[in-house]
Amino acid sequence: MQMLKAKGFDFLSLCNKRVGDGNNTSFWLDTWRGDSALCDSFPRMFALEMEKNCMVATKMAAPVDASFRRSVRGGIELVQFNELRAILESVSLSHSLDRWICNASSDGSFRVKDIRILIDDLILPSGSGPTKWMKYVPIKINIFVWRARRDCLPTRVNLMRRGVVMESTDCPICGLVEEDAHHILLQCDLAHSVLRRICRWWDIDWQSWSSFHTWDGWFSSIKIASNNKKILEGVFYVAWWSIWVFRNRLLFDDKPPVRSMIFDDIVSLSYLWCKNRYPPAPSWVSFIFCPAASSYNHETPSSTSKGSSSGVVWLSTLMRSKWSFKHIHISKDSAVSLVLRIDKILPLVENADSDATEEAWTLNISRACGG
Repeated sequence: MQMLKAKGFDFLSLCNKRVGDGNNTSFWLDTWRGDSALCDSFPRMFALEMEKNCMVATKMAAPVDASFRRSVRGGIELVQFNELRAILESVSLSHSLDRWICNASSDGSFRVKDIRILIDDLILPSGSGPTKWMKYVPIKINIFVWRARRDCLPTRVNLMRRGVVMESTDCPICGLVEEDAHHILLQCDLAHSVLRRICRWWDIDWQSWSSFHTWDGWFSSIKIASNNKKILEGVFYVAWWSIWVFRNRLLFDDKPPVRSMIFDDIVSLSYLWCKNRYPPAPSWVSFIFCPAASSYNHETPSSTSKGSSSGVVWLSTLMRSKWSFKHIHISKDSAVSLVLRIDKILPLVENADSDATEEAWTLNISRACGG
């Protein structure tokens, strides 16, 4: 109760006594007339009172000054005495029981829901825009982005603000700026690198964003098909979540994470989550090579014909399973960067042998890519 009061929420100020017969209401100490207790409204009268814990029914049965230790004198005492008598003249007791009422609701009834709303409105941060729910990604991703937009992530700045002792509030990735949600997800060198690659992959112009508000303005100006734009938004959600996962692994894992795998994970997770949540998703191959122009159909890599297309099917399966990341050595390029070497890979696809083994494909693609 004291913690809430320190934050500006005084629950007791919302509670008043509604007097019935007056047998369970303290005349001086309970708030039953006006917005404060009579001991606070009439301090001189309360100082003269000998029965400070008397009930309303007892006090109303005799003159108000009958229990005073001395008679009322002039000046401020007389003024307060006359005001108190004027208030009591309008009081009429009944045969019903005294009860508490709560001013948080219109009918005076106490409900936890009403108090919770008041506390949330006072303490929780409020966003300028409505909460967006992206159906193409899991609930945990939506909740993460919702928390990030409201600066509720346990960043070092927020932990320090909440009283957690920290050696430093600097970003654990770049170590140059204090770590808050906007920095770690939008402004850090790692965030710049990842988000720039996403824009290059989708063939859209990249720019630096200082906050989610500036990102919203930039994203609303992009001109691509509406369904593809929703998928792109989901990709950014996955990217922010992946950056945060990388940050946590960097802090808490014994083995440092690999930065070059972040983008590959974003691509594969975005496609798999989108495909499972929106069945008419684009094929894996079209999602990799031209996501902004992909059309929505039921084609999947496994549904393509054999022969020359088997190379694309196997390549997409290889890339999707991440097996190529471990066994195909293409310097530091990711699987998606094979697009940049498509002129070397296409001859393999066109002359593909449908019976070729994975080992043979691995060797050929590695050679074509200079591995």
